[in-house]
Amino acid sequence: MRRAEIAGLRWSDVDYENKMIYIKNSLQRINGELTLVPTKTDRSRRAIALLDMVAKTLKQYKVLHAKNKLMLGEEYQDLDFVCAWPDGRPTSCDYITNEFVKLRDKLDIPKIRFHDLRHTHATLLLKMGVNPKIVQERLGHSTISTTMDIYSHALPEMQKEAAEKLEEKLFSRKVK
Repeated sequence: MRRAEIAGLRWSDVDYENKMIYIKNSLQRINGELTLVPTKTDRSRRAIALLDMVAKTLKQYKVLHAKNKLMLGEEYQDLDFVCAWPDGRPTSCDYITNEFVKLRDKLDIPKIRFHDLRHTHATLLLKMGVNPKIVQERLGHSTISTTMDIYSHALPEMQKEAAEKLEEKLFSRKVK
């Protein structure tokens, strides 16, 4: 997901029963104000299957939101944002990035950008043999060519694997 899509995610977009997240909006800073806007293209509006671990973490986070709401009472702004301050107001893309950098540094992992997680996600899926069309849908790219142009670096290894599989299928003979 893009940072703005994460920032714009609302609890009503999370479907625990079907383990899906529905990407409908993004949170943009317009004239200095955080504004919820529809995603930039029709393809950007999409459903993404949730990992069990992510669903569990989101449920725990929702409990924290509920506690904040009870504690603050009428001061809580119930705007339905997943990424929200304790008072319910949405956090910004910059806040998400800053928190990622803190976590990255705390865990002493390589100096990668938040957006690099998106690239890693796509590259790993392609290298695992996931259909590029599925990768395109998960990323919200408008065309398969966008996905393949960006992630073509994953293809040489896949080309070799494809050739090996084809050779095995065509030329391996089973002796009876």
